Amino acid sequence: MNKTSILVLFCILFVFHQSFSQVSPTSPIEKFDDTPLTKEIALKITENLSGDSLKLLAIYDWITQNISYDSVLYENIKNSMYVRNSTASRDLSKLKPLHTCSEILNKKRTICLGYAYLFSAMCNAVGIKNAVVKGYGRTDSLAAPTPNHAWVAFRLSDKWYLADPTWDSGIQQGMKDKSPDKYDYIFLMQEPETFLETHYPLDPLWQLQTSILSIADWQKFNKTTNSSSIVFSYVDSLKQYEKNSAEKNFISSLNRIIKVKEYAFVGHFEYCGYFFLPMYEEISYYSNLNRRLNAGNKNIEEMAGKILPRKKELFERLAKIEFYIKRYNYHVTKLTQVHNPFDSFPIKDIPAEIAEIKRVNNYLIQERNSLTATIKELEPYQKKSTAKK
Repeated sequence: MNKTSILVLFCILFVFHQSFSQVSPTSPIEKFDDTPLTKEIALKITENLSGDSLKLLAIYDWITQNISYDSVLYENIKNSMYVRNSTASRDLSKLKPLHTCSEILNKKRTICLGYAYLFSAMCNAVGIKNAVVKGYGRTDSLAAPTPNHAWVAFRLSDKWYLADPTWDSGIQQGMKDKSPDKYDYIFLMQEPETFLETHYPLDPLWQLQTSILSIADWQKFNKTTNSSSIVFSYVDSLKQYEKNSAEKNFISSLNRIIKVKEYAFVGHFEYCGYFFLPMYEEISYYSNLNRRLNAGNKNIEEMAGKILPRKKELFERLAKIEFYIKRYNYHVTKLTQVHNPFDSFPIKDIPAEIAEIKRVNNYLIQERNSLTATIKELEPYQKKSTAKK
């Protein structure tokens, strides 16, 4: 598979992620730009404070008072200006995250996902367990048609709480300027039931409730979960969350999202990104390694001496690529089978995505067959070379 095909596949997926909604992740496992400056600021504003509660409040104060809402960026993402332009979408230099910590701290402006990630990065710097939560936010009687917001969850004294630094910076109720009252925090550590009135998470874990409120009931302002009363042991799930790695928590979250019928599409969509990037990285690494091993080998015995000792590594990397292709293809196919509740998602492009992944699969088969044949041909020469020594 040539570089153009890989680039096209990358661009397709990136366009999917950026056009999905305002709260799309910047990478599959939500690795964010924890710039050294982020840690430096977090440690500076908490250096004379004892206890996680005071540290968290200091971080919340700093973010909500120093970071403004970037309404221009929001409108650009909302109108898909960054991704609808075919020329721009093919320029890798423009495919960078739109709201990294370094950009936020430089511009002092961001949107909801940026607020959430900056808060998360600063909490990480001072050792406060936290999570970025994505879903729906509403400020009036109308619920958004697609996921449109991000906020945070955090643990203090063995209990989890919710907060929305975006709205507490003065964006709540549609305001575009920061609140003049520094400590007028409405959405910091609200009771989960109250918080749920205005914030609906895609992952039911972050409802922090013993029964899951359906999206249909939430949109109807029905708190009694009449249409789908699902018992959920969120306390046990949180205990497991605290033990797991970030990657395991990401996977667990996607699995919970897929189980909610309305969001099976979202879960499979996110899985596509999760398997795509490592697949691309493995292909690049394998290709470079194979190229280096074969470069300049005019003597067949020298070639045997370079390739054969590393054949296990080469085949292991091909096996990884095969695994990523298999899982990625599964979730792309699922996207065509589950209900798509979001008209803005470019569902028409999925067949092209499937066709591209088939081409990647063919590349894998050709590479495996070629490597197998090369190794078989070189084995007698390696034995001959070893005997000479």
